[in-house]
Amino acid sequence: MTTAVARPEPKPEPTQARARARKQAILEAANSFVLTGNIEMVTTTSVARRAQVPVGSIYRYFDGRVDILDQLYRAAYDDIESSMTSIQKSMPANVPIPETIRHLLNIFVKTARSHPNFRTLTKWANKHYSMWDVTPGDGSNLAAFIEKILSDGGVAFAPERHTAATKTIVAIVSILVDQSLEEEDAKKAQALIDELVILLERYLT
Repeated sequence: MTTAVARPEPKPEPTQARARARKQAILEAANSFVLTGNIEMVTTTSVARRAQVPVGSIYRYFDGRVDILDQLYRAAYDDIESSMTSIQKSMPANVPIPETIRHLLNIFVKTARSHPNFRTLTKWANKHYSMWDVTPGDGSNLAAFIEKILSDGGVAFAPERHTAATKTIVAIVSILVDQSLEEEDAKKAQALIDELVILLERYLT
């Protein structure tokens, strides 16, 4: 059993162009291992060798292996969020909320599964962090995304329930979507999404 580690906060972005380029080279070197299914090869030594930089340089921009992988994970997550934000904005108004949820969840999973490194990094993050570290909070982009779905669908919770209800939905969506992404069997993965839609529909109506 792997012991969960604390999720690192990224170091400040370098200001000089040369430093930014070196940091990017390090991330690209690490990502090259991830893309070929060799995530265990992401070590400071192997990444430095592939990026053609001294090992000591890595620690100017990252705390170590976990920090490198975490930043790749954050970048991949941002890719998916950007795609979903565009799709959400293009959704027609007054679509029944169950239909909206099903449509967006299915697109999210399809987009995430087709992303070159998101699934691999999601599996890594879920293995190395506690559930609380990988579950977005009520101030996250996922929470805002869900809030918009609820608002567009005319769903409003009583004020005393709003915060708890939003946290509940965010946690359920995050956990079950991650499980779906980790599932290798496509039918079983889809079954989890279908159950999630049913669960949310019953909760929201």
